[in-house]
Amino acid sequence: MVRWFSKAVGNTSKGWHNLTDKSMVPAPFLLTAVLSLAFGLISFIEFPCPTCGGTGTITTSAVLKAEVTTSRLVESYIPLTCCDHPQVQYTYDVTLSVNNPSTEPVSSTVMVSFYDIEPALSNTDTVNPASEGDYPVQVDVQPGKTITVEQELSFIAVSDIMNQPHTVTVQSDGSETKNACPLCGGKGKLAFYAWVEAKVK
Repeated sequence: MVRWFSKAVGNTSKGWHNLTDKSMVPAPFLLTAVLSLAFGLISFIEFPCPTCGGTGTITTSAVLKAEVTTSRLVESYIPLTCCDHPQVQYTYDVTLSVNNPSTEPVSSTVMVSFYDIEPALSNTDTVNPASEGDYPVQVDVQPGKTITVEQELSFIAVSDIMNQPHTVTVQSDGSETKNACPLCGGKGKLAFYAWVEAKVK
């Protein structure tokens, strides 16, 4: 009786050892490892940014409000040329005020033009309305801000009158501007977790 009990105990101990063999990986641990590896790999995969559609840039239509605050004739002189037509070179100091009323930063150009004031006062049909000098001026304006831009601009006009007065205008037509997407930083791609967060929002 004692011998049979000891044998039974021995068999039971051996069977229990098989069930707890260290070479066997528990299923919960294996599942956790697989999920961790999967999520780790997903975090390295990038998805197209939903804000810019994967382009990395956001195109906005903005109109800058620009005006000439001051214009001062610095000098005018007759350059040494071989042309038969009399010419005068003018240099103006021009100050512009440029406002960005939109909610996005705008990097664009405004066009500064010089016109002879004498034809502008005439009512004849023979007046040439063409400007004597056109200059694109690059400006970068933050949303809701107004900046002051000072430029020294020179042009040559067909004229024989020194110190001929000119009118100065500035145009800021509506234009499309492209800015780096603030969400993806211009890359066009987002990591998985950032992509999910952006989609949820």
